[in-house]
Amino acid sequence: MSMTNINMVHIKGMLRTAALVIVMMTSPFHAHAQSDSITIHAEVSRTRVYVGDELTYQVIIRGANNPPTPDVEFPDSVRVRYQGRSNQAFTSTRVINGRSRTVTDRRYSYQYTLTAIDSGELTIPAPSIEIDGQRYVGPPTTFESLFPAEVETDEMTISIERNELYLNETVIVECSWWIGEQTSGPSFSSSNLPRSFRITGLEPTSRGRDQISFELNGQQMLGVISTDSSDPFGRIKLLFRFSITPTEVGTFDLGPIRAVFTRQSNSRQGYKAYIESNTERITVRNVPAEGRPKGYAGAMGAYQLKAQASNTVVNVGDPIVLTLKISAPEPMIGVDEAPDLSNDPRFTDRFKISSDGWRELRPRQRGQRVYETTIRALNEHVDQIPPIELPSFNPTAKSYRIYKSNPIDLVVHPVQELTLSDAIITGDTAPRTPQPQAVERTELTNAMLGLWAHDTADDILAQDGFSIVETIMHPGWIAVIASGPALFSFSLIIVMARGASDPQGRALQNAWKRSRSLARQGKHAQAFRAYLAGVLEINEDAVVAEDARRLPVDKADADRIAELIADEEHEYGAEHNHQAPHASDLPQGLLKGVHTQVKHHRRARS
Repeated sequence: MSMTNINMVHIKGMLRTAALVIVMMTSPFHAHAQSDSITIHAEVSRTRVYVGDELTYQVIIRGANNPPTPDVEFPDSVRVRYQGRSNQAFTSTRVINGRSRTVTDRRYSYQYTLTAIDSGELTIPAPSIEIDGQRYVGPPTTFESLFPAEVETDEMTISIERNELYLNETVIVECSWWIGEQTSGPSFSSSNLPRSFRITGLEPTSRGRDQISFELNGQQMLGVISTDSSDPFGRIKLLFRFSITPTEVGTFDLGPIRAVFTRQSNSRQGYKAYIESNTERITVRNVPAEGRPKGYAGAMGAYQLKAQASNTVVNVGDPIVLTLKISAPEPMIGVDEAPDLSNDPRFTDRFKISSDGWRELRPRQRGQRVYETTIRALNEHVDQIPPIELPSFNPTAKSYRIYKSNPIDLVVHPVQELTLSDAIITGDTAPRTPQPQAVERTELTNAMLGLWAHDTADDILAQDGFSIVETIMHPGWIAVIASGPALFSFSLIIVMARGASDPQGRALQNAWKRSRSLARQGKHAQAFRAYLAGVLEINEDAVVAEDARRLPVDKADADRIAELIADEEHEYGAEHNHQAPHASDLPQGLLKGVHTQVKHHRRARS
């Protein structure tokens, strides 16, 4: 046999071996065997706890490569905080078909912190995942929750301004706890607050000998400890306040507010105990349709509006920067933007209104919203900027009221001559004042794209749709470049200077770092608040859910962020099931996806 024939036989043998390996790797038997190796295990760190205590719930998945976060329908009897995922790899040697193979098994662990808010035997339903269209289910998990001893020497009450509220109305709740004996480590985590209520801690209005800080449904509270001289038992009193804002219509139970703590007995030995308040039944209804003014956008309560103009002595057509400041207690529901002037004939009949509308000035201060727009008087007969109106509903009076800003007097002079800049901007369509015959006029041509601008270089580069590449490729810019290096070099310097000093880029990067750190701690709603505050230049305390829709991201993502912020104390509630994205899945991927969209948007504008 020749050397050539030997080589051909060798090559054919290699091809048969390769084909056999491919068939084995793609055969149904092999895929089925790999799928059958996926297992799900669930466990809790303790099988018996007191109401208000925390325990760790863990789901462990083996045999899958980067599996999705498990679907778990947590019951209303527990409050859940997702702690994140970890994974470990285990390498072993197995003999398959007479050959030794190194096999790597990965174990993925998903951890949650649970807080029991009810007593009894509590069951966490079976966790499940879906891989390649097949669902794998783990076992349910059970633990027992017990009430500790209820103390008889203490008393706790809550009081609310009104029990009949309107949708998005904010009212104050006051909680008083008279403490009979030495107490330490109070926890309010098992308190019952409706999921649809937005909770905000308030600063104390009274003074005391001490202040303590604690959490209530994920919100930070500040209480004041004082001596109650009117109490016949000589007990000390803990007082704290918080506001509630209902976001759904219906009937809800507020309370009981429950504190679980360690009580020192007469023998100086500590034991677990609890005290709980009364329950208030609250009815929430929509604002009435009768008498609702045009332009009402959901504002509740009283507001103050103050308007300012950049100049009050102008010519017809001169720009006037109009500033509007709206003030009210947070959360300022229904004031997501300033009133629309384009729907107000008092403005449209007298002024040309900027097509860009209002723009909010940042950073935002708590209890304030400041907006700017540009208007131009249409003729010399305009003598005033009329009051800007904001319709609002007064829950106490059960009626609507229109709040107004101050009017601003104007002096408008008629235009006597056409300026060079006006001619360049308006072209041949601009009205021309007759000139004496002795004056020689030179006909002006249309300006070349990008050469005439009354904005700064930073403003031009920040405009939507502006592209350095497209502008330079324009024939006018090609002519400028060809005419000499001086003007082109000047343009290049502007771009380089902007790249070297990019405060928005730094703000975006800082917001990303801070939000990612909070997300790793399981504080997902706070993470998105920090991200919105950094990107939109808003004070973090003043961030509201509607601000999420100002991000340049998909509407679905913006709605999810808004929902998460609005209901941050229950971001992993039982209302999320396998038919919709589970809230514990949501923040991890959502935060990264939103950050990617914001970066792409900035690059597109650069």
